[in-house]
Amino acid sequence: MAATISERARLVEVTAYAEVREALRASDRLAVVIDDASAPVRGGTVLRIDGEAHTKRRRVLNQLVLRDGHTRLREQTLAPAMERNLATLRFDGGVARFDLVDLCNRTLVEVVAALIGFDVTGRLDELVRLQSAFEDFARLRTQLGSAAPPNPDGVEGLRRAAARATKAKQELVERFYRPALRERAASSAQARDFISLVAAHADPAFDADPDLPVRHAIIDMLHAGVGTSVGAIVQTVDELERYFAKRPEERALATDPEFLRGAVHETLRLHAANPAEVRCAVVDVTLSAGTRVRAGEYAALRTGIANRDPSVFGPDADRFDPRRVVPLATYPYGLAFGSGPHMCYGLPLALGNDTVDGNLVRFVGRLFAAGIRKDPEQKARYREGIAHADLKGFETYPAIVQR
Repeated sequence: MAATISERARLVEVTAYAEVREALRASDRLAVVIDDASAPVRGGTVLRIDGEAHTKRRRVLNQLVLRDGHTRLREQTLAPAMERNLATLRFDGGVARFDLVDLCNRTLVEVVAALIGFDVTGRLDELVRLQSAFEDFARLRTQLGSAAPPNPDGVEGLRRAAARATKAKQELVERFYRPALRERAASSAQARDFISLVAAHADPAFDADPDLPVRHAIIDMLHAGVGTSVGAIVQTVDELERYFAKRPEERALATDPEFLRGAVHETLRLHAANPAEVRCAVVDVTLSAGTRVRAGEYAALRTGIANRDPSVFGPDADRFDPRRVVPLATYPYGLAFGSGPHMCYGLPLALGNDTVDGNLVRFVGRLFAAGIRKDPEQKARYREGIAHADLKGFETYPAIVQR
């Protein structure tokens, strides 16, 4: 179970790459935590449990993305969804103007819906409703993004956001989840999506708490598969547009898979979707560089800072370099997916494996193959509520495609 956040406990900052990675791997000594305001929405999901329960849950969820799971989603859902949405672009005088954030959202909602088991492919009205529900959760996720325990002044805002998210969750349950679960329960087909695993009683915890699978679907899957992935795609396009503006002779590499892998890795490293994780020490802990966390204290694992550690990523660690070479046993994307037992189980879907590229590289490559450019006549707009420029997500990103 997750520890509950106390407002009075001491918070120890951990910023070095080696120590943050070490702490993320030490789930037996540094437990995951959750605050009271978000427990009804995030409580009990695989990211918020430890120990044997976590291990069993991961084995269940891995069935969705390991072996051919991520490849199947990429070929059967992502590829046609990309083409369908690119085909909606309207050209005027040889130029199509559109919002890249919106296009990415519409595409990836279909992919994650297929992963969960919601049948919304090509159904615009259902996609809009699902996307609207997700946005309520995204707003809550932004407010829950602080690494420190919430101060009293922010608790009420968290409660209001949690209330909106709870209402959106109920609509999602009635409109999407329950009909899909009934259909899967009546089918004898082999499990190929999350709701099929629930219907097949793959994890007894899902039977004991019927609301738990819903929390998994809307928090883990919708947030990571849509919100975080859209952010990574748009940030990669933006980083590359600025990179090519200084090096126009390299724009020919915009569809080169190896170059794009480096670009995606650098973007994930520099623009942390979750710049910190909080852990609570269950025993006294001393990390390798000497940082001490006493039992009952919190450790703020500053992954965003660790991802720019010059001792690991070089003296120019703050710079975007698609050709960066990192030391052996170092993640080229930093700690964007975490590390240890709680490393994001969606990593194969996002990045693929040694023989196939993941959703992020495929999506960015397809956009540049279509001829995408940043719209020179309109400014992108950042989401409100995040102060640090490198952690800001784009609310809108005006883009063009020219014939």
